[in-house]
Amino acid sequence: IDMSNIVIAHGTDTTIRRIAQNMIMKQNMEITDLTSFLNSHTPHGENMEFNMKIEKSMQKMHNNADLQSVNGNTDHDFASLIIFHHQSAI
Repeated sequence: IDMSNIVIAHGTDTTIRRIAQNMIMKQNMEITDLTSFLNSHTPHGENMEFNMKIEKSMQKMHNNADLQSVNGNTDHDFASLIIFHHQSAI
């Protein structure tokens, strides 16, 4: 959402700006839905194996994101970083 806000403030490509606006809307809806789920469900205890796999996955994504090159063009950099971010999530 932070990256999308930067694109809306500084990007010039209408397609990238539209994508960023849609991402903000969809992410906010997902945050609302997930918050509602958490508020209405009691945790069933911890699954340490799952937690370790998630932490490893998140760390890999953050480490690889740090290696992505940016060129200072807001629209290009946003597209490059978001593609990598979404591929990492898959």
